[in-house]
Amino acid sequence: MRSILLPAILLGLTVPAFAQTVASYTLYGEGCNGAASNNCLSLNDVNPVFTLASLPNEYAYPVINTTGIPIQIVGFEIYTQTNTSQTETVNTGLLYDNSGPTATVHTSPAATNVANGTITVDASPNWYSTSVYPPITIPAGGAFWFHVDAYSKVAPPQHSTTGGVPGPTNNYYRRPSNNMVWTNSVSVARQIFRIHCKPATPTVPSLAATGAPQLGTNFSLQVSGGTPNLPAFVIYAFDNTQWLTLPTPVDLALFGAPNCFNQTSNDFVSLLLLDAAGQGTTLPLAIPSAPAFNGLTWYNQAAALTPGVNAIDLLVTNAGTAVVGN
Repeated sequence: MRSILLPAILLGLTVPAFAQTVASYTLYGEGCNGAASNNCLSLNDVNPVFTLASLPNEYAYPVINTTGIPIQIVGFEIYTQTNTSQTETVNTGLLYDNSGPTATVHTSPAATNVANGTITVDASPNWYSTSVYPPITIPAGGAFWFHVDAYSKVAPPQHSTTGGVPGPTNNYYRRPSNNMVWTNSVSVARQIFRIHCKPATPTVPSLAATGAPQLGTNFSLQVSGGTPNLPAFVIYAFDNTQWLTLPTPVDLALFGAPNCFNQTSNDFVSLLLLDAAGQGTTLPLAIPSAPAFNGLTWYNQAAALTPGVNAIDLLVTNAGTAVVGN
């Protein structure tokens, strides 16, 4: 269902002119379900011996949920470095197996991501982390894939042949020159990774946007993973460095919501009634076409009413940064 209160974020707002900007909406942070995130699945992560390679591919790496219980995946870490001697940001994500979300044996990665993120890597070999949106539940024994769009910018996270353990099956790669078809890889093996997990229940609520806040268009946000038929609260803020007098992220354990973190101030709040699937979309926010709004930046986070989950009956989502532009 759609929100019942249109945020007044742009009403009466005067902003200076900016240089031409590309509109964007970038997600960051992790939502919460009351449990701490942990590295429940890993490979070659103890004293990794990194092997540097530069290949123009996007890679998918196979993982099996060996925890014995269903898990929610909220992100992952890889041990790697850039191949360009500078800092690079590339896309990441999760993929179901091509045989479906309940697969227990790998065949090949699905063609389309089920969750998306980005990772920023510099020129030193180290652990680098990415969050993925929305969090994805994998059953016990489930076979899935995580991927990194390296394209020669970021080295594959692989251990040397000395002491390295291979994954459950071969990696796969794709690139524009092979029409982005997943193909069995024999050049990269012995992955180095840590999967960030939370218990499967309750669901971690998630915030997302369809498209970006372009001048002269309407812009909406989506909340998923909330409690069916109960409200969520979508925050619009002009500051993501401080909430009240506290620097962000603010640990909401201070208010009885452990392992939940507030990422923004709260200049405007929109009430959103979720549907029977625990999902909702805000009313369209009209972005003025006036050039003066080019470059305007704001931040969002949402809180979903979840009775009994903690002392304040709320779970929070990840956050997002909106930049208005063309």
